Amino acid sequence: GQDMVDVCLALGVDVMTAHWEMTLGQDRVKEIVEKDFDGKVAFLAQNIKTADFGDPVFEAYSIRELNGVPVARVGGKQGLLTLAIHEYIVQGSNEIEMIVNPAAPGLAPASELRHCEEPASASLKLLLPRVGRPAEPATARMLAQLDWAAAAGDLHEAPLSVRQAVELPIAFPRWRWLDAPLINLTATLKSELAAYVLNIAAGLARGDADPLLLASRLRLEELAQAYQRNVSEEVMRFKQHLQQLHAAQALKPVLPQATNMLLRPIAGGRLIECLNSEGGPLLQSPVAGGARAAWPLRIASIEGRFYVLR
Repeated sequence: GQDMVDVCLALGVDVMTAHWEMTLGQDRVKEIVEKDFDGKVAFLAQNIKTADFGDPVFEAYSIRELNGVPVARVGGKQGLLTLAIHEYIVQGSNEIEMIVNPAAPGLAPASELRHCEEPASASLKLLLPRVGRPAEPATARMLAQLDWAAAAGDLHEAPLSVRQAVELPIAFPRWRWLDAPLINLTATLKSELAAYVLNIAAGLARGDADPLLLASRLRLEELAQAYQRNVSEEVMRFKQHLQQLHAAQALKPVLPQATNMLLRPIAGGRLIECLNSEGGPLLQSPVAGGARAAWPLRIASIEGRFYVLR
């Protein structure tokens, strides 16, 4: 059975259970689990017990961090932000986190004590809106809530993390980003990623939406599948929106380079988020009416190719 053991290790399997492996005999199976798979693959089997006392031989379950995708950053003057997060949640167990006074983008968080000169608070609410109604606490179902508050004169540690596990009653298909391989962010990969994003930004500056559409094709496909929509219509709707923005006022995104982009590993290292020096989306442009349009780029690297999966 060593050939299949080697295949599992080469594929990067995280969790597996047994089937035909048991024909190898209990001694060989335990040898594989305790040597080859130790610290690499979780081997699960809840119905295998010892013959003497009926104790479990293997773990019955394993918990893996599947979320870990930053979805919003709210400043002190931005009192309220409503954001759809359906692309980042999974059926069953999820973890939501609110970080108070986070470290600046690109910097490792260093713990320090801070003094509150005036009362401060922050709240995160996970809402399930009713059909046809806005996502407001008064009309939506509250699935989870995180709260933090400090009185004037209080000391608190920063960054400060508030977390909660929550079971979500959803039935989306399994998102592709959950199965993306881990990314080794080397200097070469950074240069290649900068060139990739530069091609998208240059296309937008020309009014050409195709580079961004091509990069986001997999994301658009799975969103169409999740909401039972026609993918061609979704692609055309997105393309027309970009063209309308450019027609109203020529898009002028900052052309990214390796020196002016921050790359933040997220989703447990399966995605790379492209940020500007202020921690906002790297790809953004002024649009008609004095507003700004932004296109977040959370990119997977699979077999030498990049894909915008979020």
